[in-house]
Amino acid sequence: MTTATMKRSLLAAAIASCLTVSVDGSCSFCSQGLTVDGSTAVPNSGGQDCASLLEFAPSLEADEFLCDASKEAESLCCPGGGEPDQPEEPDQPEPDQPEPNQPDQPDQPENVDVPEEQQPGEEVSPETEDTAEEEEACVVCGSGLTVPETTSYGRRTCAQVLLDAAATTADTNRCNNIKQAEGTCCPPPAEDPCQFCADGLTVGEDTAAGQVTCGQAKADAAITESDSNICGRIQSLEETCCPGPASDPCPVCPDGLTVDEYTVISQAQGTTCGGLISDALNVESDSNRCNNMLGAEEVCCPGESDGCPVCVDGLTVDESTVLDEGRGRTCATLLEDALETDPDSNRCNNMKRSEAVCCPPPAEDPCPVCPGGITVDGATPVTDERTCDNLVSDAMLVESDDDVCESMLGLMETCCPEGS
Repeated sequence: MTTATMKRSLLAAAIASCLTVSVDGSCSFCSQGLTVDGSTAVPNSGGQDCASLLEFAPSLEADEFLCDASKEAESLCCPGGGEPDQPEEPDQPEPDQPEPNQPDQPDQPENVDVPEEQQPGEEVSPETEDTAEEEEACVVCGSGLTVPETTSYGRRTCAQVLLDAAATTADTNRCNNIKQAEGTCCPPPAEDPCQFCADGLTVGEDTAAGQVTCGQAKADAAITESDSNICGRIQSLEETCCPGPASDPCPVCPDGLTVDEYTVISQAQGTTCGGLISDALNVESDSNRCNNMLGAEEVCCPGESDGCPVCVDGLTVDESTVLDEGRGRTCATLLEDALETDPDSNRCNNMKRSEAVCCPPPAEDPCPVCPGGITVDGATPVTDERTCDNLVSDAMLVESDDDVCESMLGLMETCCPEGS
């Protein structure tokens, strides 16, 4: 493969893979504009046309190899350096008008170049013999990458490093500089590799584990010595990447999915209903993570019902009563969520536990706070968080012989001073 062909192939691969970046230097391509139709196809470019190359070139540095490869298409896209096409002058004299004072010559085919190496009496030029050696490409990671192609090396990825090397001549300073990436892109296997998920991953390779994925962690372990500090950090990710089966698995959608397994739960985290079911097998049912998983049942296995029967007779406390301050859940939001929850789901069972807070039964002998009613504005505060209205409603849930009742009676002077 000639250098020109190789560069064109690399250019096509770079465009197809969207490997361009914004740079300060600018590659000049057809600076005077195209002189052919923009849809003119460029051979050996992976289906690109002149218009796409004109748009692509400015994103390259002027001294970058892909810029040189792009400029080879100028002869097709803007012949004449970008100037409008001019009528070509005939290259040969009229065949019936031989030049004066020249003997007649046998007719020769026009515009046929005889290769230099075939000229009679001439030897092959040393420069021609050296061409193959001059075009020998820089070899980086000759046995292939030992890390994912997307691994970063400075501003570029390891995949881009290999493209740079293929377009660089061997035994040059540029080649030597590129070879420095081998420590990142193709480090040798460790003599005693770090043991990580010895029986394999039990989650997807793209599962996030800290700042890397489980696939990346597995690749890093293969090039990390077992007695290094890095090995310990990698092994700490096993709980995420290869957890063992739970003794009491989280019962997510016990009757199976009622939607497609590829249904997305969280676009940001990349979780799907199919992944939820497989992950649940490794999560204990009494864990916080299980509770979070159960919340996805309404997406992955929704049922047709009137909702979860929570506090069916209504709230017996103020609807702003807080259940979970961190998540902003109150008794009011409990009832809203219950309407959209399958009554046979584990989530519904968890919701019913909040009834003790949001709709506790009235006391058999309620605390007698303001028996004649409030004689001030009900919004009058009695504490930082409670009002007179709250005091009276709360008292209905407290037995008269309870210590809490005694405290409530001490607040009557604020809410019903005339009847206390």
